[in-house]
Amino acid sequence: MIDTNYVTLVFTVFAFVLFAFVYWRDSTNEGFGSDQILDSFVIILLGGLIGGKLLFRELNFDYFRYQIITAPFILEGILVGGGIAGYIEIKRHKWSAWKIGDMLAPALAIFQAVLFLGFWFRAAQLSSFLIFVAFLFLYLFIRALKKYRQLGSSIDFFLRKRRNMSVISGILFNVYLTGSSLIAILFLLSHINRNSIFWWFQLTFYFSILFASYILMRRRLNKQGVKMNPVGTFTMSFLSKIKNRLLRRKKEIKSEEKRIEQEDPFMQEYKTDGFRNLDDLGEEAADFTDHENLEAKKDVLEIEEEEIEETLEDIKKGTYGICEVCGKQIDKRRLEVYPTATTCIECANK
Repeated sequence: MIDTNYVTLVFTVFAFVLFAFVYWRDSTNEGFGSDQILDSFVIILLGGLIGGKLLFRELNFDYFRYQIITAPFILEGILVGGGIAGYIEIKRHKWSAWKIGDMLAPALAIFQAVLFLGFWFRAAQLSSFLIFVAFLFLYLFIRALKKYRQLGSSIDFFLRKRRNMSVISGILFNVYLTGSSLIAILFLLSHINRNSIFWWFQLTFYFSILFASYILMRRRLNKQGVKMNPVGTFTMSFLSKIKNRLLRRKKEIKSEEKRIEQEDPFMQEYKTDGFRNLDDLGEEAADFTDHENLEAKKDVLEIEEEEIEETLEDIKKGTYGICEVCGKQIDKRRLEVYPTATTCIECANK
């Protein structure tokens, strides 16, 4: 339960303000209007406050008459109440639930981090400080996924759509559900109270969320063409072999580009005289033809070098060998022959 002590109350208000700011910033970056964001935040806030006061407690006449104002908020009630209110807003505006979930994930993580920081200031318990650190790490991890992996990003979403690639959304929200549930479970297991019905309820509640997030993650990835733990996943030795081949080829391309530059008659004249000499018509035509042929070869090498760079980046991200059209794994034999292939043989033939 959330203590209504003054210190905790100040941190709780600050947590809501920070939640609103992070949610607003991410939403505007994704193209949502400020009015829509404000409306949805107010609804989510009201849902969370009502849920924190009414959910997961014994409701009776005396509670509504004497205790509802002074009764502490229940954190699980805030999360469920805010979640229900958010779902209503999603349905009302016909938004993508997964996309909204990705925008809410970092805001929820920082909200809980500040909340438990307030608990630590109030009671100076080491467990509260450790939970604050855990939620802060979860927030930074979600931010890193969005910044460096482009998960939950509209730019990446529309780019993959235009290229007819599998679109992965909702991953950040699932990461938040998984991380927050694990943090709560570890906290409860470190404060075992078997005689408390509410302790058993909380443990069951967070285990249920953890299981649900796993099912949702699995279904989401499979539905979007990215299988979890697929059979035939490439071994590290295979990926290492491909990577070494690409790096060797990259060095060869650099050498060929230098050789082309040395053989280019235009570049030779620039290096020796600092300007282009105009020769007689026959020599000028020959020089021009040689220059054009070498430039064409150079263009081909630059395209190949770009493909190698993109492939090396895919290997680094762990997305190498996934067909950009159907999302299935490309056959290993095809990659051994054509290591920069981005489509499986079936899609390539189409």
